[in-house]
Amino acid sequence: MKESRLSRFRATLDRIEQGYGVLYLEDRDKIDLALRYLPPAARAGDSLIITIEIDESETSRRRSSIERLQRELLERSKRR
Repeated sequence: MKESRLSRFRATLDRIEQGYGVLYLEDRDKIDLALRYLPPAARAGDSLIITIEIDESETSRRRSSIERLQRELLERSKRR
């Protein structure tokens, strides 16, 4: 069975303070989220649906970049 690459959950925007939205998830966990990530029309008391998705192509690109840098560092250390 393939693992899901997506997570979706609900949160309530409790309040806005000092440039952050204070969100409470369904299980009562709290998240402070910078306002730039909230919809501009979001107001205290709004119910939000939050979706988090793994960006497979960006993950692959970054892994390749890290592996390349590791190889370069290994080669440099061998030359010393």
